[in-house]
Amino acid sequence: MRTWMTPTAAEEARKQAVAAGLQDEELAATVEAAQLAAAIQAKDQGIRPMEYPSSPLAAEPQDLAAEIAFQRKVAAAFKASPIVAAVLTPTVRSRPTTQEPT
Repeated sequence: MRTWMTPTAAEEARKQAVAAGLQDEELAATVEAAQLAAAIQAKDQGIRPMEYPSSPLAAEPQDLAAEIAFQRKVAAAFKASPIVAAVLTPTVRSRPTTQEPT
């Protein structure tokens, strides 16, 4: 899903997460979950992916145990975060696209 992830989704999620008081791994997990959710939504809507040079990763855990713990936080945010839900529709509508008419 990396190619469907956009800086727009990350920026909006980060802004909302900081405003909600999230920090550290909770902030990073919410940002990654929002990017993933927006990427899935864009793909489902047939929006062709754009290529972005930057990595969509918000955190880089240093070992397997830390990676597993972080991915659990991403999954929890993906499933239940109101920030992730809030980022979805506006991000997809404002996203640059190379979508061709079908």
